[in-house]
Amino acid sequence: FGERALGFVRTVVLARLLLPDDFGLVGIAITVAGALEAFTTSGLQAAIVQRKDASRSVLDTAWSMMLVRGLFLSAVLAGSASWIGAFYGEPAVATIIQFMALNQILSGASNIGLVLLQKELDFKTRAAFDLTAGVLTTTVSIVAAITLRSYWALVIGELSGGLIRCVLSYRVHPYRPRFCWDRTIASDLFGFGKHILIFRMMDYLLISGDDLFVGKVIGHQELGYYLLAYQLSNLPATLISRTVTGVLFPALSKIQDDTVAVANGFSRTIKIVTFLSIPAGGWTALYAGPLTLIVFGEAWLPMVPAMQVLCVYGTLRSIGYMCGPL
Repeated sequence: FGERALGFVRTVVLARLLLPDDFGLVGIAITVAGALEAFTTSGLQAAIVQRKDASRSVLDTAWSMMLVRGLFLSAVLAGSASWIGAFYGEPAVATIIQFMALNQILSGASNIGLVLLQKELDFKTRAAFDLTAGVLTTTVSIVAAITLRSYWALVIGELSGGLIRCVLSYRVHPYRPRFCWDRTIASDLFGFGKHILIFRMMDYLLISGDDLFVGKVIGHQELGYYLLAYQLSNLPATLISRTVTGVLFPALSKIQDDTVAVANGFSRTIKIVTFLSIPAGGWTALYAGPLTLIVFGEAWLPMVPAMQVLCVYGTLRSIGYMCGPL
């Protein structure tokens, strides 16, 4: 909740200082990078959480695979940036993508020990990590927005967030990965991860595939409205579901051999999430207009109709999202 609150504050301040056009330009770059990441996801972290054993060879092989993937994605994004910019008719998009490609390397190089925190249900340490990273990223983003008043503030915010999380990952967990490539382990991890790949591909198309269409056909300014409308309309519902699923997956993994316990735990959880998500989504839709005007300003009012419709989607998504961990 603290992390989401920080994200909301960051969004409010940046929306007040920047224009929908700025959000749209960076939104295209984030959406393209997200597509490449989703269609090459490895599911390694989920595989480690689900496994009953997590030896050093398993962790080091997984970290090595993530690092190689990060380097590959960074090279692909940087190499295709000019083509993507030409496709959207925005040269600035190409420059943004080239800079943001660095985030793929930072993500791949992050400490695999973070996964162990989730596996062992050590959410106290994980919460400290997320909140610290959130505070630092929010601070850098706001200072950059006040200073630059352009889309570069958003770019700096994204890059600083990746760098901060990478550095902090080695501060919060003592594990120190080293490059290792065990073919048997890699094959085993990928065997589990391929199902996560299919899931992530479908999830991306459902959640972000429309952003690519809006940015190309309607324009990047309208994409800026659309992205913020989506983020705000889904905030209450996804705040609930993502908080719960972060705990649900490792918890179910602990009792995966007891199918009755898994079924009962899942049933109770989805009832609670449904009970909370429907009022949250309904309240957001009802007060979308006044909320937008007071918090974000008159410049963002064109997004209200889309935001109200997307509240329905956000509520349904929150409930359906619970099936992923199962």
